[in-house]
Amino acid sequence: MGCRAAGCVINDFTDRDIDKHVERTKARPLTTGELSKNQAGLFLAGLMGFNFAVLFQMPPECIKLGFAVTPLVFFYPWTKRFFAFPQLVLGATFNFGVMIGYAAAAINTTVNWQVCLPFYAGGILWTMVYDTIYAFQDRDFDKRLGLRSSAIQMEERPKLYVGSMAALSTACFALGGI
Repeated sequence: MGCRAAGCVINDFTDRDIDKHVERTKARPLTTGELSKNQAGLFLAGLMGFNFAVLFQMPPECIKLGFAVTPLVFFYPWTKRFFAFPQLVLGATFNFGVMIGYAAAAINTTVNWQVCLPFYAGGILWTMVYDTIYAFQDRDFDKRLGLRSSAIQMEERPKLYVGSMAALSTACFALGGI
């Protein structure tokens, strides 16, 4: 939960000027000034400290994986400015825990990529499904602001694309289970 909260703080900090122009996000504390940039930075530092304290209790493989994914947490909010499918980066970030969880639970503390990759891919696709649906509510604002999203890319045939990603996600989870 601390990792997700840290990601939300990073996202809100990065998008504070954009969020002013979006109906759904214009009342966020950083956007309104209710929360200062310094306060957000201190809160983020506390969350990151907590997250790393938990991470350092895990096996060395988990620590390596945790450090490997950390840059993605900071990179994701910027992707909507230049990448047509930022939800793909969000999915890659959110679902990296599959490998960390496997390494933490495994007897030999290494990742079995043959098992983890289908679950990771399924999670990425599922994140793209729900976040694309979610992104449709901001699509018009994103277009006006020159931002990118999978909702804009898929707006001509959303049911086909989202349905296909959901089916592929399910297939990946089934493959991982097998």
